[in-house]
Amino acid sequence: MPSYRMFIEQPGPAGRRIPPRRHIGVSGRIESDGPLPKGAVFSACLLSAGGETVRHTSAPVGDCEMVLPFDGFTGYPGQMDPGYRELRSFGFPELRVTDPKRPGQSLRNATIKAFSDGLRFKTFFVGATDVSHGLIFDDGMNFTDENGQPYTFLPEGEYRIRVSLATKDGELCSDSQNIIIGGFEKTLICRINPLSHRRRMYEWAKEQHLAAAEDVIPGYLEPYLGVWLYHMGLLRMYLSGDIALYATGQANLFVYLITPTSTSLTTELAFLQKSGAVGDPARFRAWYYDIGEAELFAGGKKVGEGRITEGLEAGEMHIQRMDTVDGGARENVYELDGRHVTASRFHTDSFHAKAGERIAFAGVLLPYQTDPEGYVLRQDNTYDIKELPKTVRYTFTCGRECRTEERDVGMRRTDGGEDLGVSVYEFYNLFDADVEMAGKTWQVFCSVLDRDGRQMMWHTAFSLTVE
Repeated sequence: MPSYRMFIEQPGPAGRRIPPRRHIGVSGRIESDGPLPKGAVFSACLLSAGGETVRHTSAPVGDCEMVLPFDGFTGYPGQMDPGYRELRSFGFPELRVTDPKRPGQSLRNATIKAFSDGLRFKTFFVGATDVSHGLIFDDGMNFTDENGQPYTFLPEGEYRIRVSLATKDGELCSDSQNIIIGGFEKTLICRINPLSHRRRMYEWAKEQHLAAAEDVIPGYLEPYLGVWLYHMGLLRMYLSGDIALYATGQANLFVYLITPTSTSLTTELAFLQKSGAVGDPARFRAWYYDIGEAELFAGGKKVGEGRITEGLEAGEMHIQRMDTVDGGARENVYELDGRHVTASRFHTDSFHAKAGERIAFAGVLLPYQTDPEGYVLRQDNTYDIKELPKTVRYTFTCGRECRTEERDVGMRRTDGGEDLGVSVYEFYNLFDADVEMAGKTWQVFCSVLDRDGRQMMWHTAFSLTVE
């Protein structure tokens, strides 16, 4: 007789505490020394501490029927996966139906949202049906039980996940995993590119005991072809679960490479702004690299490692360093290998340059609480944000001399030619230290304007001596 074994891999060790009001993803692998018998069925259930089954799902092994295409689903371009053949093989149980010709009959039935190809299994348990039953954001799917009855959110406490494979003759194998549904004291909001930054974030989160979403949140589709183009899946559903991590506790935002379309900006930070949490130190803290990067290069050599630094007051603005650059440097663009940087100066608020040099100021803006009415929730669970920084105004003064120049906020990072996106809370602004500035020490005052030209809270000052 063949032997069969199955192993739950998600929730992983770091994901066995689930934020309240989030759908619970479950996945793993199956091992056997022979083929699975025909008619095998994959099943999963969530048991309360008292042993009561509070959620359950099941699907025949090999059943990959899905309603595709589906309004609200984002996948690879059609030419990369014609007819979604690879996706059907990969499995996306969120869109599984029993009859694709009549998807409306089973699309909302959460008990069939499961998948197994005999080697792997995937499923999820619904946290709640909709906002009225406990979700923070509507997930756009409004899953119910097999009888069409809504799910009310699961109370905080201890639960047990159990998965199994069985035929009509009995169970072949099973596995189980204990989990806890409960909030977190501290959480992390950050981007995870480039690789040097990702490593620092993972290390730092562990040191600071910051919770972050490491397991796949239901609704999110992994890049199953091995190429990441953009976020895929049922993104409204994914974001309704993502935000659950930040509903309570203290959110710690790392201000680095937060792009205009990033979840960090358009959902997580915006949700905190809408909630008025950004102005409360118990609910929000901001962090940054003191020199702007995890690793800094100039002249082909590594010249520094960024120190993770906490913002101490709302609306801080910092000039992190001044680079001397060559003619290939571009406004608002920073290449991580420092190919156009000949020297960097940091850890100071007093800089020196030589007449004729081209210099760049790198800086960061730490978010502060703005008007919650400026954040309007869209149907896709992102926010339309009315108030974002647009312009850095530099005012140079030396005695009675005064000159003012304006530059755009923003820093586009590239890594070996790969565009990593534009950071909306950072800037990289180029200037020429011309001969008219030579032999003088200039006091430089920086302020920030929004896209309507209104003054924002951010400001800072430093000195620049041109020799």
